[in-house]
Amino acid sequence: MRLVHIITALDAGGAETFLARLLKRLPPRIETSVISLAPIGAIGERMRASGVNVSTLGMTRRSLAPGPIFRLRDMLKEAKPDLVQTWMYHADLLGGLAARWAGIPALVWSIRHSNLSVRHNRLRTVMIARACAALSRHVPDRILCCANVARLNHVRFGYADDKMEVMPNGFDLSRFKPAPELRESVRREFGVPDNVFIIAMIGHFLVQKGHRMLIDAAAILRERRPQIYYLLAGQDVDDSNAALARWLNERSLQSSVSLLGIREDIPRLLAAVDALVLPSVGEGFPNVVAEAMASAVPCIASNVGDTPFIIGDTGFIVPPGDAGALANAMDRFLSMPERERQSYGARARQRVVENFEIGQIIWRYVEFYDRVLENAMRARTAETAQ
Repeated sequence: MRLVHIITALDAGGAETFLARLLKRLPPRIETSVISLAPIGAIGERMRASGVNVSTLGMTRRSLAPGPIFRLRDMLKEAKPDLVQTWMYHADLLGGLAARWAGIPALVWSIRHSNLSVRHNRLRTVMIARACAALSRHVPDRILCCANVARLNHVRFGYADDKMEVMPNGFDLSRFKPAPELRESVRREFGVPDNVFIIAMIGHFLVQKGHRMLIDAAAILRERRPQIYYLLAGQDVDDSNAALARWLNERSLQSSVSLLGIREDIPRLLAAVDALVLPSVGEGFPNVVAEAMASAVPCIASNVGDTPFIIGDTGFIVPPGDAGALANAMDRFLSMPERERQSYGARARQRVVENFEIGQIIWRYVEFYDRVLENAMRARTAETAQ
């Protein structure tokens, strides 16, 4: 089977990270290549270094001119894939149309998002999602959602219900795992004493991710529990971010927070922290939550996307946008005896082992690809016979 993935961008992000993980583990009988609409980012370069054929249209995120659609169509005609899978709204729209014009036998859209509120998304993104909803009954063969909540919300938004399936992300348990020996090295790197708790937040600097909510919660919690240090990592989460600097200054939290930007050692950081916080107002299937859980790190997260399903009874769920509730949940967890906190972490890892281990998920993807292609070829044969 020849499979081409078309994705909006290949910089740091959950969809990009999972695609890279998927490509490393698909069986050799599935020949894969990747086309990025945007210039190749860090994850794209890593894909290339591992031997994946990665190309780009060189588009910016703001451009949606018709020219790239025809270039993409020509690239697909040359590649002659059996199946195209697109990732995220821009790629679903442009890649879906290009694949159909190129006569590709089977097409799958991938939805990685759950909140389509205009308040928490760019208007352009919502408009493209509207266009995809209108085309969903005619363009893709199947629509693959990373979360049950994403599926439900997109059906309400107008997507074709009968074409949608849910497939969770999978995680490498040999990469994300408990490693108590790393705790000391991370504390030494950031100058954090043993008697200070470390809480991490990892994610892009986007409105949906809720960085302001975490800072507000940290300010509330400092009055009760001053011995907490925060590690914040992700794209644009660094000292050059004026908004973050202003918020931290307003709350006098500069000495309690490190802004790390993009890190290549996330498994190391997760293995060393006491808890992970996800204060998002919108998610589909947040990878970082399962990665932390696989590292035996309990999570305190907003009730968004499939986060409650991922965490189960191994962490704490709070209303999105409620800094007070987040502060209370962090305080409750840190007030527990050490043995009880460790039991949360052990249960968290076991939940990932049972439900989201990468080998199980890869097998499901292979079965899905085979089924979609078989059904598409059968439908094409039936049309030809008529």
